[in-house]
Amino acid sequence: MRIVPLRRITTAIRIPSESRIIFAFDEVFFYNAGQPENKNGRKYILTKNELIKTVSDNTGMTQKVAEEAIGAALNVIANELECGGNVQILGFGTFEVKERAARTGRNPHTGETIEIPAAKVVSFKAGKALRERINN
Repeated sequence: MRIVPLRRITTAIRIPSESRIIFAFDEVFFYNAGQPENKNGRKYILTKNELIKTVSDNTGMTQKVAEEAIGAALNVIANELECGGNVQILGFGTFEVKERAARTGRNPHTGETIEIPAAKVVSFKAGKALRERINN
């Protein structure tokens, strides 16, 4: 089992001129990172409900308050991305919306050529601190 440090978000700062939001942290707490694999031998995935319970357990918040806080943070991120901005969480990474150009693809069942339309996609780039933690 791994013990992983997390930080509690205390401030979200929106910088309109740069179209991004920066989150500030003040307090570190720890949680058990869970199991590397589930009972089917697949990689373990931390669900939103497990995240809520872990935050609740480690901060002393009720699960309801933790759910509202996590929901609010995710909503801020989604709203900013929807408006075309970037969200930078220092020490964690940056979320941004990128344009994917239209392209020609192939239907794998029939081999028929199809046109895939242009789309906007959400991209995440891990910050230096997160990359170093993962690689150590």
